[in-house]
Amino acid sequence: MPRLLRPMVRLLLMICPPLLLLGSTAFAVEIIGDKAGSSFLKTGFSLLNLFPAAVVIGAAFLVPAWYLDRLYDLGGILAGAEYLFISVFGQIGTRPWLVVREGALQGDLSNTIVKVGGPGLLVVYNDSAVVTECRGALKRVLGPGYHRLKQFERVWEVVDLRPQRWVYPVSALTRDGIPISCEVDILFKIDDRPEGSDTPLTPTAERPHPFTDEAVLRAATATRVREEKREDQMMKWTGRVVIGEAEGTLRSLLSRFRLDQLVRPGEKTGENPFWKEIREQLERELSDKARKVGARIISVGIGQVDIRVSVPEEETAKALRDEVLDQWIRTWQAELERDMLTLQAEGEAALAGLEAVDIQAKAEMVLTLIEAIETIATREHLSAYQIALRFVETLRWMSFDPGIRAFVPLEPLRFLEKLHEAVERATLPRGTTSFTGGRERGAEG
Repeated sequence: MPRLLRPMVRLLLMICPPLLLLGSTAFAVEIIGDKAGSSFLKTGFSLLNLFPAAVVIGAAFLVPAWYLDRLYDLGGILAGAEYLFISVFGQIGTRPWLVVREGALQGDLSNTIVKVGGPGLLVVYNDSAVVTECRGALKRVLGPGYHRLKQFERVWEVVDLRPQRWVYPVSALTRDGIPISCEVDILFKIDDRPEGSDTPLTPTAERPHPFTDEAVLRAATATRVREEKREDQMMKWTGRVVIGEAEGTLRSLLSRFRLDQLVRPGEKTGENPFWKEIREQLERELSDKARKVGARIISVGIGQVDIRVSVPEEETAKALRDEVLDQWIRTWQAELERDMLTLQAEGEAALAGLEAVDIQAKAEMVLTLIEAIETIATREHLSAYQIALRFVETLRWMSFDPGIRAFVPLEPLRFLEKLHEAVERATLPRGTTSFTGGRERGAEG
């Protein structure tokens, strides 16, 4: 009752004072200024003086109503006048009203709530949530229940809170280049986990499909606009989860395996271990990506693999066999060529390493010889035999190094041994000291 009286009081306060003022003024002018004629005629002329004022008041109300109808296409000037009346004096009863159920708007979609916005009544069932906007900006998230929309506040996006199941075909190429297709079966819903937590909210009788405002807002703003000529130009959050994320992820995972791995049954359990790995990896990656669009993955399933061949039905078996065999042969050839190139590169790298070691060994030999010659040159009293013996012994000791011996031929090593024996048999001057620090042969005991 108060809701009904409030608009009527506002209407009387807005219209009656001007009318009373104009009427009293007209009566006073007619009674005082004109003394001729009967009182009935005076009263009639006084009422005629109110006509321009009434026209002005009516025009002040109908012109905005006409403008609203032209601006929002409300369906007539009366609809514009009704909206203007509700906006100025408030809503009487439940009209206009709108119902949101099963993730969509229900009822009369041509009323002012849809086209212009509030004031109005919005009824949201427990299977949906609504994001509203007002004057070009997002305003609030509304869950199940009855809501009063404020002036110019209208429904911007409706989000279905029920679990969604999509079965979508995915085409891919295996590692050996064979085109295949399979169906991905995904069960998901609006994310019901609070920010920073992995524990879902508990369903209640009032909210059998719990959700968070952040998840609903992410899902509502996740719409992607694609090419103009596509039938599904507007991709909402459900399409983003399945088509945008699941399809690309599964295609990438299938490209890592060969066809024989994908069709091979399990040895003990009968379940293909590669498909189990693909499904688990897909569920992990998809869970992370789905949370960014406000969704939670419940389960993921992958259907049977089919090989795609574009031939008539009667030729399918033969064409399928020939295409698979040809593709396997091309794949094996590519793998053999890759292995040959790898072995060739490794061999060239090893050869380059051996050449570098050879050069380093030769450089170390030269440096060692130079040091030995410099040591001998500082001793002026050494004889030619001692110098020769020291030089040969230096070469022999260098040949014992495994890093150097690998690059010295066998014949020079044998020659060094014979040369060392010949120099040692040579008679050195009496009283001189050999390289080993002992007395030379022939010296006195």
